[in-house]
Amino acid sequence: METRNVQTAAMETTTCPFYKGNVSLFHTATNQSSAFVFNRETNANQKSAFVLLQRFLQHQNDELRRRLAYATTKMEAMEHEVDAGRHYLEVELSRNREELEKLKDKFRRLQNSYTASQRTNQDLEEKLHTLIKKAEMDRKTLDWEIVELTNKLLDAKTTVNKLEELNGTGPCD
Repeated sequence: METRNVQTAAMETTTCPFYKGNVSLFHTATNQSSAFVFNRETNANQKSAFVLLQRFLQHQNDELRRRLAYATTKMEAMEHEVDAGRHYLEVELSRNREELEKLKDKFRRLQNSYTASQRTNQDLEEKLHTLIKKAEMDRKTLDWEIVELTNKLLDAKTTVNKLEELNGTGPCD
């Protein structure tokens, strides 16, 4: 049997379950088509079995291509979903970063306000403490003056009573 090279064709001899004997298959470099080569002993039944096999293989090939097309379409749809999801997440991330910056700024302002309020409160507490000390000292001073004036009043009353006794007019109540 004579064989020729078509492009970069490869010849493979294989055993077929429908045919008793060897079958030569030619595969082109692109694997898009294959041809059966029958030798001289091939009869009509064997040839029809090969035709059926070829149809079956063509059907399987078509089914595999359909599945591949479906898988490719599905993968492209999933890729689109991933891209859309990525875009959505990037937008959300950007929005959240802006919100975080606003919250950080608000926190800094609140913290500064709190610190200023704390300083003001501390100053007011110190002033109040100073006023309380001064009021306590003033109270002690007034208490001392009251005691001193009370003592002077008692001394004066005692003196008035003694003078009235001396004058004979009686004690003053």
